[in-house]
Amino acid sequence: MPLDPKAVKAAQEELDSKSGSDFFLRLKENDVKDIRVLEPSPAMAGNWYIEVPIYWIGKVRVVGNELSNGEDIVEKIMTDIEADFAKTNEQKDFNTLRNRTDGKFNAPVIRKQYEYWVPVLEFAWDVDTQDQIVGIYDEKGNVDPNLVKKFVSGGKPKILDAKVSLIKQVNKVITARGGYDMPDPVKGFNLSISRTGTGRDTVYSATKTESMPMPSEFYGSKALDPVRLAKAQVHTDDYIDKVLGNYFYGEALPKDAEYMFPELRDNASSTDSGEQVSARRGRSTTQEVAAEVEPQKAAEVETPTPRRAAATADASPRRGRAAEKTEAPARAAAPRNILQDVEDND
Repeated sequence: MPLDPKAVKAAQEELDSKSGSDFFLRLKENDVKDIRVLEPSPAMAGNWYIEVPIYWIGKVRVVGNELSNGEDIVEKIMTDIEADFAKTNEQKDFNTLRNRTDGKFNAPVIRKQYEYWVPVLEFAWDVDTQDQIVGIYDEKGNVDPNLVKKFVSGGKPKILDAKVSLIKQVNKVITARGGYDMPDPVKGFNLSISRTGTGRDTVYSATKTESMPMPSEFYGSKALDPVRLAKAQVHTDDYIDKVLGNYFYGEALPKDAEYMFPELRDNASSTDSGEQVSARRGRSTTQEVAAEVEPQKAAEVETPTPRRAAATADASPRRGRAAEKTEAPARAAAPRNILQDVEDND
């Protein structure tokens, strides 16, 4: 019995409805997606994607303001922490914690990654038996942007969270003859992107498909701005400091995430990336955020007994080591070492 396109489409819509927010588009194994890359926002400086640097610190995902100011705040804070360990001759302990890998994937527990974000429209076309798109043409046989709008998945733009391999494949299409027209709302063209394989055998591809005009409402002042969305996720330096304090010293992990630009999250309009990120990642509980975005299930974060050395009068003020705390006991009665706690949780 041949496949029924309507039945397959209905099944896919049901699966999508069960998978939570569909604002971010991420290719899974054997996925094939039809998309249109949208025009870059002014903040994207003429490029069609942005590179978002993020860190994983244990099970917690943090985003610094490196996208805006170029400063890697995580490395800066860890330099302070390393100096603090060195004061008590515990450089070896710092190195052990800094270079830990998880037992399952052998990935660094503290790791920097880059996410590549692309503003796109995803399509769910109706096709005929010849695999040709139907339902988008007017009585004269021309593509009608208003009819195209009906096939935009979710009725709104998305952010394609792409791997660098896929970015390279799309760049090949762009740099070919006529490729720079790709995001143009009238002269531009769509792409078919796909992913096959897993792990080191994963292969991404991008192919130029139909050229057609797009609905005007997804362009101009109402266009999706990935830079604004990325800034809405930037955590405060103090919050990142606390997350690192939890990892290296066993300090209490903040319950709520703290954001540098809360107005981008709180004052977003219905078409704004700020509201979209609130819908997806707006749960402020740190462990809930970790559980949502970590590839594997995030474990409950234990707060081991603090092993922080006694503070000194000249200690870094940004780590909160005030002079009046200099007489606090360093490691009285040989408290349990944090290395034992984190290793027990591997």
